[in-house]
Amino acid sequence: MSKWRPTEKDCLYVIRDSHGAYDLLKLILKQILPLRKSDGGKDHLVLLGDYIDRNIHSIEVIDLLIQIKKTYPNQVHLVMGNHEQLLLKSFNKYPKRNFSLQDRETAYRTWLANGGDSTAKAYAEKYIGIETNPFEIPKYRFEIMIPNDHWQFYQELHPYFEMDNFLFIHAGCDPYEDIEKQEHEVLLWDRSLCKMFVQSNEFSWVQWEHTIITGHNASYGIVNHPKFKMLDAGSPERLLCVELRSGEAVMALPGYTRLVKVNINEL
Repeated sequence: MSKWRPTEKDCLYVIRDSHGAYDLLKLILKQILPLRKSDGGKDHLVLLGDYIDRNIHSIEVIDLLIQIKKTYPNQVHLVMGNHEQLLLKSFNKYPKRNFSLQDRETAYRTWLANGGDSTAKAYAEKYIGIETNPFEIPKYRFEIMIPNDHWQFYQELHPYFEMDNFLFIHAGCDPYEDIEKQEHEVLLWDRSLCKMFVQSNEFSWVQWEHTIITGHNASYGIVNHPKFKMLDAGSPERLLCVELRSGEAVMALPGYTRLVKVNINEL
């Protein structure tokens, strides 16, 4: 089966929120790996966060991403999503931050209620061999179920990633402010930027330099503007991958053994 390489060299692939869609992610990776890194060119792959939750196969997704990051340390770039943030915040493992007990408990309940229960269930079954209601697992016990390499993976995710003229973030930002100075809560949760593009019929206000690439906002539908692209097509039901230099896109769908080429303007 031939690889999906829309450009002669230097493909820049982006995959939005995967939410434990292990089989769909494998199908995409099968068509774009190995990433090329010779003959004067180099392919890159950016993933936009929310690798876990809403699906019992989140653990397999994390194991897969750990492996490809080891294989392509300088070509695979992993952005943090709000679901990973909630998990880290729940156990006070968020880098360079210290949360109160109340904030941790609130984050933990929010995480479980928003799809984290499926991830907790999967960790419990795999690492301590029990099937139980995730809401009944004591929080202190759940923390030790997650292996150290997974905690390291979550903690090493980036709040944003910049490459060429692209800015990759999970949710949104203030495009006129320095990205380094913006709160992670905004980068991981904001929906206002996407909402403005959906509601506006004219874009004279769009005058920033970067093209901003996000996921997170599936309820608004795909946005494909030269300066803003929201690529969350709704996972784990389907998984979208876009090659940004060509603008071509493919979709992985349950039950399909091949990727489906799509026009993101029609999604």
